[in-house]
Amino acid sequence: MCYKLNSGAIEVSTRSGSGQALGYTLNQWDKIRHCLSQGALEIDNNLVEAIKRLPPEATPDQAAALPPARIAAEHRAKAAAEEVA
Repeated sequence: MCYKLNSGAIEVSTRSGSGQALGYTLNQWDKIRHCLSQGALEIDNNLVEAIKRLPPEATPDQAAALPPARIAAEHRAKAAAEEVA
């Protein structure tokens, strides 16, 4: 996909929503490839969104109710991102 987009085999207006999404994808291509090559990394931010939705007065028990697998995946993703950066 990256080759076809960079080679001009696919033409999409950069002003369209699709063009902007493809441009973003190309700009993040190395990071995307890294996530895909690491089977333990998840490509989503559901855990972060769940944490953001917790009220400021949330107790540690409420935060702990988030699935442990998601928390572990988030920590692995953060560590991997730090390696790439």
